[in-house]
Amino acid sequence: MHIKPTNNKLVKPGIYEIQSGVTSLFLNSVDGSVYNGWCDDALTLGKYPNRRGKWEIAGVGGGFTIKQVSSGLFCALADGEQFVYQPVVLSSVPTIWTIEYIDEASETVRIMWSISDICWETVRSNEEPLAYRKVTMGKPVNGFEILKETFVWNLCPVGEPDVPEPNVPEPNATRQIKPGLYALQNKVSKTFVMMGPDEKTLGCWPENAFKDKNTKIWEVTALGDGYAIRLHGTNKYCTLEESIRGDSPINVSNFQAAWRIERNHSPVHGDDDYFQLFWSNTNLTWDLSWFGKADPGTLIKLQYQNRYQECRLFKFIS
Repeated sequence: MHIKPTNNKLVKPGIYEIQSGVTSLFLNSVDGSVYNGWCDDALTLGKYPNRRGKWEIAGVGGGFTIKQVSSGLFCALADGEQFVYQPVVLSSVPTIWTIEYIDEASETVRIMWSISDICWETVRSNEEPLAYRKVTMGKPVNGFEILKETFVWNLCPVGEPDVPEPNVPEPNATRQIKPGLYALQNKVSKTFVMMGPDEKTLGCWPENAFKDKNTKIWEVTALGDGYAIRLHGTNKYCTLEESIRGDSPINVSNFQAAWRIERNHSPVHGDDDYFQLFWSNTNLTWDLSWFGKADPGTLIKLQYQNRYQECRLFKFIS
């Protein structure tokens, strides 16, 4: 079966049960230790939508977050050498997804990582053992417009999301960074995080590298337990495009991504005013290449945080 998606209707935010279009199994979760250590729970498929099978879909920019109602955790991508076959997990730091209708009448959709054509994929048979009923990422083999039946999901509305009360303070009072406008300065190079002239890559330049001072001003906003980082005055957000692994370049995109920001603890100086930026709940952190080289345009990439390095530290200057 080949299906061509349509884009005539936007998914309505709400509470849903999410059902595989090929097996009719429902999206649930089990203890994460069954599969990996990246998350508190791991996604799986079951014959019935139990208490863990209710999902809140909410619009974020041009995409959506998918949150498990019972746990408050979000569907997310952890680290992986490649996106294809990578399991979708639950995390307190969300991944932004694109949800497109395949057939509006039957509420069938495909769910993609927001800046790619890689989709949620499931098993072909409901007789598969539980350990194999995972949700993984798959790529359409016949092109962007052609989908396999294993990429098809049914959205079954079961309720409306709770409306937050006005003037209620943010529940997480322990945030490392207060949302606001910042310039991000690397500790080693003393250069600033900016979007490159190609309007795609992220690197560091001297403060006066560009006439437009706004090229180094970033708006940091809360997103789950993480943060979205947007170039001020634009719709460009810091994200990943190629993979989630060491040496992956940081890019900018119209779709948001959530980063975990943690205050640095120096083995020499103790707590200081520098922070590290991690992908979701992993130990992959921003790293200014070549040990913090000060040359204009030095790229920022992800690296595994296996030891203390000052080229991975950034000051948020308001």
